[in-house]
Amino acid sequence: MIAAGLFALLIIVGLITMQKPVLRYKLTEKETLVVANSADDQLSPDKAKEILKAKNPGFRFIDIRAPYEFIDSHIDGAVNIPLSNLFSEENYKFLKQVDAENKTLVLYGIDQSQANAPWMLLKQLGITKVLILQGGYLYYTGEQSVKTDSITKNRYDAEIARYNFAEMVKGLSKSDQEAGTKTIPQKVITTPKPKSTAPAAGGC
Repeated sequence: MIAAGLFALLIIVGLITMQKPVLRYKLTEKETLVVANSADDQLSPDKAKEILKAKNPGFRFIDIRAPYEFIDSHIDGAVNIPLSNLFSEENYKFLKQVDAENKTLVLYGIDQSQANAPWMLLKQLGITKVLILQGGYLYYTGEQSVKTDSITKNRYDAEIARYNFAEMVKGLSKSDQEAGTKTIPQKVITTPKPKSTAPAAGGC
């Protein structure tokens, strides 16, 4: 009885002293899917440069790269919050404060993929005004380019298929086109199992 009473007391004390989590998701699964499929939360490098040139105070650029990369070079006016510390209590409060001031956060990493997951997490946590810099820092600065055929373009979205299969099919005759969709049945050849001449092993 004493042990059971102490165990119950321990549980009650644990429930009373348990701290509530600092980070809580605000979006449902359906709302998250809608956000993930939307392209509204992406900021092009050209638009970002216009915002910075106009010194628009309604935007805060957040550099989530490592501190040494930020020291080497960064977007003017950006705040460095490395990805590993982005969701610490202090930094999360800062991001919430920026959102409360009705300013838009613009996340950028080395490339766009580095900022995708943090952007989604911030959205799920209820920070509504947060954008991703398309292409990341390398495309913003023009240090990385996309090669399309023989032309090199400094664009984050420049992507051209290497082959145009529709045009290739047009050059084929109708019988050749149909042959590509037919499956040729394979003939199965069976070989008889040779009979063994050795006496059966074992016995009664």
